[in-house]
Amino acid sequence: MISLTEESPSLDVKSLKDHREELAHKIFKGEEVINLLDVEIDNLGFQLMALRQPMAIDLRLISSVIRITVELERIADIGILSGFPVCSVRLKSGSCRKDKES
Repeated sequence: MISLTEESPSLDVKSLKDHREELAHKIFKGEEVINLLDVEIDNLGFQLMALRQPMAIDLRLISSVIRITVELERIADIGILSGFPVCSVRLKSGSCRKDKES
């Protein structure tokens, strides 16, 4: 999950700079995987807390992992919300700009 999140911003810029649509699609697929991993890790963490009732350091570790995955997922979302991947896909048609000139 960390490596996917770490790779996303550089792919964003590269897809926009090089006008490579396949990189934009790779970004979207990577973001989907990150979302699935976030949900899976959250579920596992909450299952561990409910079924094993961890104490002290174990509980802190589980809650820290859950919080970290939330932040990693948020970072991946920012890459999508930046609009770089969408602009890469739309760049050839010229419809990337939000404010069109009259």
